[in-house]
Amino acid sequence: MNVRLREVETELDGFDTGFAPGVDEVGLDGLSPRGLLPKLAAGPAALSRSSRRMGRTSAFLFDAAHHVKRRLLPLREGPVTSLRRQGYLAYMSENICAVNGFEVRTRGQLPTEPSILLCNHVGWQDPLLVMSQVPAIAVAKHEVGAWPLLGEMSRGLDILLVDRACAHSGAKVLLRAKTLLERGASVLTFPEGTTTTGHDILPFKRGMFGLAQLMGLPVRPIALRYHDEGVAWVGNASFFPHYIKTTARKRTVCTLDFGPPLYAGPRDDAEAFAERARRVMLALLNRGSGQAGCDQAGFNQAGFNQVGPSSEA
Repeated sequence: MNVRLREVETELDGFDTGFAPGVDEVGLDGLSPRGLLPKLAAGPAALSRSSRRMGRTSAFLFDAAHHVKRRLLPLREGPVTSLRRQGYLAYMSENICAVNGFEVRTRGQLPTEPSILLCNHVGWQDPLLVMSQVPAIAVAKHEVGAWPLLGEMSRGLDILLVDRACAHSGAKVLLRAKTLLERGASVLTFPEGTTTTGHDILPFKRGMFGLAQLMGLPVRPIALRYHDEGVAWVGNASFFPHYIKTTARKRTVCTLDFGPPLYAGPRDDAEAFAERARRVMLALLNRGSGQAGCDQAGFNQAGFNQVGPSSEA
């Protein structure tokens, strides 16, 4: 199987369906009268496109799952293994994005050293978009471990599964993240702890910020912004209808705006450090949307001036 998948759209892509429903047009299950099915019925090209992408994604995932089970899961623990798994995650993410029509644009300098990557959370595809550009190992909700196919793959790829309602689970994930960072991997987390519509950024969970302080490592804020209002996966919306709706589009374009590395200040506790990083991410998000108050002075006020380890006692 040719696992370097790059989709070449057929003549169906010349058919403009105007398929771009907003978040409020999809009911809780995505199948309300004003939701998914009428949109697809109105655009046969969109339905065909989504079906093709689903088939190719499934084939790629089955092939990847076989590779993870046979080649990555049995490996002995250590730095080489963690970096190899991280590299395969990046490879998978790049291909899944390509197959499903995700176009990722970047702004700012991408990380070149092990970091804790922080990103705002809008949909299920967000980790794939980030990891397609920057190799990292993601933090995911613990339910992923029970999903068919993906659950076993997550164990062979060092995915960090956390139950945010359980303090013990959070502590285990932080310890594992510390090990991965010490081995030279980067860790990707979504500190809001839930998805939003992407217009604002919720208060951050503070766990990873305490770890960054402990290890003297930077956090790297990333502002994720979609160019289409209908991409957010929020509330109780089901995955499958949202996947069909998203992949029915010709392209789903997003921009990842990378901020500079941020270190904890000498007087920061984890909560203050988290809030400073949130302000920086919000400034990046506002800059991408062209909102006012996003000049250099605004960035410095948000925390952009803290780009290296503090020398204060």
